[in-house]
Amino acid sequence: MVCQDHTRDKLILSALSINFPHMKIGWHHFTMLMTVRSTGSLSAAARALGLTQSAATHQVKEAERRLGISLLTRRGRSVALTPAGEILADAAAACAPVLAEAEARAQELGHGDAPRLRLAVGLQDGLLWAGEVFAALGRRASPIRLDLIQAGKDAPVQLLRQGKADAAIELGDIAFADLKRELIAHDELVGIVHPKHRCAVRGQMTAGEIVDDPYLAHALTPQRGFEFENFFRPARQVPRYIARIESLAAIMAFVAAGSGVSIQPRSAIQEALPAGKIVAVSLSPKPIHLPWYLHMHPMALATHGEQLMGEIAAALRPHFREEA
Repeated sequence: MVCQDHTRDKLILSALSINFPHMKIGWHHFTMLMTVRSTGSLSAAARALGLTQSAATHQVKEAERRLGISLLTRRGRSVALTPAGEILADAAAACAPVLAEAEARAQELGHGDAPRLRLAVGLQDGLLWAGEVFAALGRRASPIRLDLIQAGKDAPVQLLRQGKADAAIELGDIAFADLKRELIAHDELVGIVHPKHRCAVRGQMTAGEIVDDPYLAHALTPQRGFEFENFFRPARQVPRYIARIESLAAIMAFVAAGSGVSIQPRSAIQEALPAGKIVAVSLSPKPIHLPWYLHMHPMALATHGEQLMGEIAAALRPHFREEA
């Protein structure tokens, strides 16, 4: 059994020995350190990577020998990375998703598939434009497949800057020197309430009128230029209870059930209004208008052509433009 394990370990280590020129350790060493950090032990890291514990131990010792430094330290029954080991694990964590994405995209191109464009979107985007943009990119002389990436708690443009997306649709007037942007349209932030809410009758909402209602927000951290800065703060009001709901559909469902109020871009909730389950009301005393921008990485434009940005913005514009 020992002999079989030793032979298996040698085969696995040989297969995983992906080395980079001028580097003393290979990718499998980086991966091991990253996995040890996430699991807290060599045995758990070995199981996660499909290795025996002796193979995992061998990898760590080999990396330490090649670099001439200690990478692990023992803490009772568990192990922890040394500061040097942490640096290598951080590098692995940063590179792993980039390498995985590059591998997948290389396979697509190798198989003759259409290139992909990763478009990051935020929680405030109702995605009413998605079908039209998908179709428009598919009709191009050089078709492009569209991948939508939900940004979650992060701003879509941050995924773009982190290399996790090629383009991003962002609400708000922000710009970065390393990205190109094009204005899509201006949008109005509106209150959304139950049809029987007192604000629905007047068609307007003041901060004081909703301070006692559960306020449904995508995040607890105020965004610059949005309702907390330009609606609640000038009125010196703060909702007594703020619920973080990371889903536009869920927020509208809660409002329709009379379980809270919210403030959202008009374009995001426009399609839900005819059903009569929620009502959109203007913010008072001063409405808030914000721009939607399409941000793109220069590398994506170099790959797909400079005209692509204008094509996407044109397809998006009718779904975001305020009605006269």
